[in-house]
Amino acid sequence: MTTILAEIFNHHLWANLGMVDACAGLDEAQLAMAAIGTYGAIGPTLQHLASAESRFIAAVTSDRTGMTVNELDAFPGIAAIRASLQKSGERLVALAQSEHNDRMVSGERRGQPFSFALSVFMLQSVDHGKEHRTHVSASLTQLGIEPPNLDGWAYAQRV
Repeated sequence: MTTILAEIFNHHLWANLGMVDACAGLDEAQLAMAAIGTYGAIGPTLQHLASAESRFIAAVTSDRTGMTVNELDAFPGIAAIRASLQKSGERLVALAQSEHNDRMVSGERRGQPFSFALSVFMLQSVDHGKEHRTHVSASLTQLGIEPPNLDGWAYAQRV
């Protein structure tokens, strides 16, 4: 049985993959488009999303094996971003199903120590994903491309 929290992360995974799939046919110039007020160009925004989500997973599991996309590297292509988001999204769903205590997660990032509750990482994953999907949607709209409908209602009506 899927918990409510796990279902929220299933939506998050579905929405991330839906946005990446909507961008799969874009050419290099389109991937370089950035609407005013967004994080940046479509391709690098998706790359940042995948990189950050992998970092969240690495922080809460101490497992860096899924970190295949790094926003500091050259653009890896849509397929690599999709594969990364698939893996990290599945791991977030698994965490939502298995973690029942809001344990503290500590580590170091950019030479600075951090300590946050697991719930903060989970919340940030959802919030961060939604924010950047919205940015990509705005850029797609500027290109004259209808962005996918990735809201909860569309999720509930899929297949």
